[in-house]
Amino acid sequence: MFQTKNINYKMLPNDSLKLLRNFAENRPDLQSLRARSSFGTWNYTSPEFGPYLNLLKPITNEIKNRNLDILIINMRRIEPNFIMSRTIRNKRNFDIKTLMMVPLFDYSRTEKVYEYELNKSVALNSTTCVDTSSFRSINNVYNTTFCYILYMLKQPIDVVEQRML
Repeated sequence: MFQTKNINYKMLPNDSLKLLRNFAENRPDLQSLRARSSFGTWNYTSPEFGPYLNLLKPITNEIKNRNLDILIINMRRIEPNFIMSRTIRNKRNFDIKTLMMVPLFDYSRTEKVYEYELNKSVALNSTTCVDTSSFRSINNVYNTTFCYILYMLKQPIDVVEQRML
């Protein structure tokens, strides 16, 4: 796991950022909206998510410029007082090796919501990259709603970290 400031929401124009934040905060079925890629093209995009995918181009292009393969992009929201353990999580696509979470707001570094490996918790105070196999749970005991963009990458975490430098 590592955090980086190379990719963040500040890469987006203010108008785009406002629309994305509003979408992430207010959309009721956010979990089902995604864009899926294969062989370098988007072969599936939820119709409701398509216009928002275009707003993410500055971040998406930066990731692609670093020779990282994006498999899925979607928006996520972690509601207050939400807990999810790995045991009830859906099975992951085996092509996904690394998760890159780009927060849409400046969150506190003391509000740690994700647990990885052996009780190692992390906050969404900057873009966080994690190995999919190390994820353990989401535990949001705070009154904050966390909204972020989730990029699912095909490269392993060590390759992503090397290319992010």
